[in-house]
Amino acid sequence: MVFTRTPTNVSSYQPFVMTHNVGMPPSTRLTDSEPLSARSLWGALFGLCVVLGGAYFLISDVLRDREGLPPQTRLDVAEFAELTAPNLAAMATAKWEPVSLTHVVCCDKRAVGLRMYFDAPEDADYGLIPVVGADNYRVWVNGVAVRSLGSLATPRATYHGNVRQLTRLPKGLLKPQDNLLEIIAVRNLAPYIDLYPAYVGPFGLMDERTRGSLLIMNEVRQVGILVMGLIAVVALVMLYGTRNRAMALWLSGLALNWCLYVAFYRWYEFPGSPSVRMGYFVLLANSVSFTWLGFVNAFTAGRTARWNLIVAVAALAWALCTLASWLLISFDAVEGFDASSTITIVLGCVFYPLAFARVLWSLRQGGLQQLWESAVFLICLALLCVDVLGELFFNQAWGHGPNATVVFLCALLAGLVARNVRWHESLLAFNEDLSSRLVEREREIERSAQALAEANRERDLSDERQRILRDIHDGVGGRLAALAGMLRGKLRRGDAVQPELLGDVEASVAEALQDLRLVIDSLDVLPDDLGLALGTLRPRLQSWLAQHDIRLIWNCELSEVDGFGPQDTLDIYRLVQEACNNAVRHAQAEVVSVTAIEATGIVEIRIEDDGVGMLESSNPGRGLVSMRSRAMRLGGELAILPGEHCNRGRGTLVLLRLSTANTRSMQ
Repeated sequence: MVFTRTPTNVSSYQPFVMTHNVGMPPSTRLTDSEPLSARSLWGALFGLCVVLGGAYFLISDVLRDREGLPPQTRLDVAEFAELTAPNLAAMATAKWEPVSLTHVVCCDKRAVGLRMYFDAPEDADYGLIPVVGADNYRVWVNGVAVRSLGSLATPRATYHGNVRQLTRLPKGLLKPQDNLLEIIAVRNLAPYIDLYPAYVGPFGLMDERTRGSLLIMNEVRQVGILVMGLIAVVALVMLYGTRNRAMALWLSGLALNWCLYVAFYRWYEFPGSPSVRMGYFVLLANSVSFTWLGFVNAFTAGRTARWNLIVAVAALAWALCTLASWLLISFDAVEGFDASSTITIVLGCVFYPLAFARVLWSLRQGGLQQLWESAVFLICLALLCVDVLGELFFNQAWGHGPNATVVFLCALLAGLVARNVRWHESLLAFNEDLSSRLVEREREIERSAQALAEANRERDLSDERQRILRDIHDGVGGRLAALAGMLRGKLRRGDAVQPELLGDVEASVAEALQDLRLVIDSLDVLPDDLGLALGTLRPRLQSWLAQHDIRLIWNCELSEVDGFGPQDTLDIYRLVQEACNNAVRHAQAEVVSVTAIEATGIVEIRIEDDGVGMLESSNPGRGLVSMRSRAMRLGGELAILPGEHCNRGRGTLVLLRLSTANTRSMQ
């Protein structure tokens, strides 16, 4: 609703119809699972639009007063006068002239008077509805004030002229004929005072014929303000629970703008000056169409840079037009008022069709699943387009669009709530299904982990069997076989058993037992920590080396070295064992030193003896091959070097370098 230069041609008093007490059907959103063709979807959308539009007009017709006021209640002949002051004294001295209502007063006149006469033949209370388009007015009947709201002192008169009510005239106040009805109307800044026909008749008849319209004009619109305010608050709350925050923000702006726009006519004592009030009204009137465009663009599917650019250009046009309207009103109230009204209508003629086209474009791009919201948009925007076109070409403010905004935004909110409820239910069902699948998957992973652990255990057992067989075959088995062969040869030749032979046999048996002891020691469970594992090796090596008159120098400075798992620790343990065993068997050493240090992720283990050293031409035995194999599994480097720190300047150094990042446990 906007101010228009020429008032509506009212043949009977029919206030605008607006209601939001409409029972809306549940959302008809078609899910992706419904195998409907595009033609069927468009047909469903058209049918839904027809149903919504028909429901709106049907309910509007039900709430509208079925029968208008009878012609005999209409007072359209009056006397008009310009007043020097808004009081009865000025009325008494004014110059009166006959006019036919509707009558428009323009420009410099700030206070006008109107006199009409009516008969009251029935002995009953009468009802009066004066229809005046002014900032404020007062009414007297036979010299008695029957309507005196607010102040008439211009230019700061209050704005009670927007109050529409049925005034009861007691029968004791009336005469059978020639009752005098006097009206004083004032304005602050708006250049027009519109004087419409008044309606007087028996109170029962007037109340029956105007009850619905007055209810809608007053109580229902106040409830509408509350409802739209709640929608604005709900939309703001949605900012924290939706991905489409732009849609929630635009919806809040649209609802809030509607609240302020309707509340403008209820703000009877505006705190600012008349020019500020007019600028505030222009801002609200221009924002209605713009917020509709922004909301539709944010809500519909398939937002593109093209439409975002259109909305940005529309925002710039809205800002410039609003500023221009306020400046025009500030410099020239008459011309500026007409120009600002035209600008508001033109903006509506541009923005509403754009929003309508935006919905259709979204539907064409595949947004046909939101049938309920699309139908709401199309019906409401169609009514808004009809309104602005009616004002532009026919000077008729039907008011269907603003009145329907509350109804259809409530319907839209109902659709959103229903959709969110269904999404919540679907999410719960999905979570339950996902939970069951997750439990089953965890069971499968647990079974797979158990199978893998069993396979690893079998593989480790197999490797351990092979190692034990190899150690027994190469160590104890080989020595016992050699001893058996030597004894068998002596016995076949009939040689006498010499003491030297017994000494050799005793030495061979001792070495075989020592090999067997090493094999048994290697079967012990080792700790995962490398330092602790080497610590368990020290007493065993020291006891064994002492039996061969070899002194052990132990210097291991490892503490909580990360990156070595149980298998890595076992390989290192056995490699050190094998290096010491070689020193006892082949080196003829007197001292064996074992050193282990760690620095910047590198572990270095040195096994050094002061024996005879290794001949350059000697071939590597099974022990060295086993040591290199273990170093390769560990991802380290093994080097066999001449001794460096032995007292006699000779010997052998076994150097093992390991990186904590290259071990099997880290990989």
